[in-house]
Amino acid sequence: MRTDIWPKTLKLDILKPLYLLYGEEEFLIREAICRIRHRLGEAAGGVTDSWVSASDTDRIDELIRTSSLFGGGRLVLAEDAGDAIASSETGFQLILEFLKKDWAGDCVLILICKKKPDIRLRTVKIMSQIGELVGCEPLKGRDLNEWILSRFRALGKSASFDLVGHLAAVADIGLWGLSKEIEKLCVYSGEPRINLSDVKEIVSSSIQASVFRMLDAISEGDAKCALVELKRMLFSGEAPVRIHSMIVWQVRNLYGVALLHEAGTSQEEIEKKTGLHSYVVKKNLAVLPGISREQLENWLALCLEADVALKTGADARAVLQDLVIHLTRRKE
Repeated sequence: MRTDIWPKTLKLDILKPLYLLYGEEEFLIREAICRIRHRLGEAAGGVTDSWVSASDTDRIDELIRTSSLFGGGRLVLAEDAGDAIASSETGFQLILEFLKKDWAGDCVLILICKKKPDIRLRTVKIMSQIGELVGCEPLKGRDLNEWILSRFRALGKSASFDLVGHLAAVADIGLWGLSKEIEKLCVYSGEPRINLSDVKEIVSSSIQASVFRMLDAISEGDAKCALVELKRMLFSGEAPVRIHSMIVWQVRNLYGVALLHEAGTSQEEIEKKTGLHSYVVKKNLAVLPGISREQLENWLALCLEADVALKTGADARAVLQDLVIHLTRRKE
């Protein structure tokens, strides 16, 4: 089996009338759609896409039965199909019956859902019989390493073992994110083989953008986004002490704005007294209703604890991750 074809579970030797793509890895879902579209185009001479709600089974039924005015194949795509399949099994019966008995090979139905469908459902069982269920879940272990190597190969490069491991360590930025980082590395390096040392220079330009995204995420209580940006910066070689100082800067700003806001100070006056840009003040004021003064004071204490931990040799990655998780936690 070729290791540069993803997702691996998608078999296209024989085109099927239906493909159910499940999982949260958007990159693999888009890759699967592109491969199916290409395969259908080869068989039918061109493809027309139609996106439709998965709950609108009448519309899906109409689309798969109606030939294109311009000829060629038809690709019918429906996102968020999980709930629709589970809650309206009967709505898919006519569709599946048509695909099973009268499919002419010129139309393919792609259903997309986040979670793996319940194979016990009668509808899902029939779908697996006449089509394919394709997992598009986040890659791990050997599969992730193979995917990273395949991206380098696709761009005419190879990567050292330590570089592959380094990229795999930040895989939670998603395959889209990893793909972009790999593309930058390949554009930057003139060598056929790229090593870990090449990473330090090329990714430094993206650190500033990650800083602002992380600080915004912390202010908004978005732990997932903040942790992803934190790992981006650590991966990019940003010093943990500097990352900590930026987090402290944000918390202090929030606290200062909160005190002035409590005292009835206008936004314009807050900008003058703090020296902060109007955009920063506006963003801080927007998130303050969900944060108490007690929380902000606790966050300042947590920042101090993290500072001590970093200066006494604690695991910097663990310290910063723990701090971000606490700062993004909101009271129910």
